[in-house]
Amino acid sequence: MNNENYFNIDEEFFFIDSNNLDSVKTRFYGYSIQDTGIYEEDNLDEQAIAGLDGCGCYIYVKADNSEITIQQDFNGSYGIYLYRRGGVFCIK
Repeated sequence: MNNENYFNIDEEFFFIDSNNLDSVKTRFYGYSIQDTGIYEEDNLDEQAIAGLDGCGCYIYVKADNSEITIQQDFNGSYGIYLYRRGGVFCIK
């Protein structure tokens, strides 16, 4: 019996802290189902990004200069959690 844990926290979770917004990188978590195929982080291209329409189970975090955009699947299957305490706002 193999007891290895294949779950990789760095690959499955993201954390955005209002004090560290400069360190946010563009990243795709989960998968998107489109007419042209099923896309994940390793095969996501510009066409697939343009085709993100809510189908699948994903979160797409786009960091572009001073703006961060987050897209999520229709049902919120790949959960986003918000946290605020004092002057700190976090997305997890």
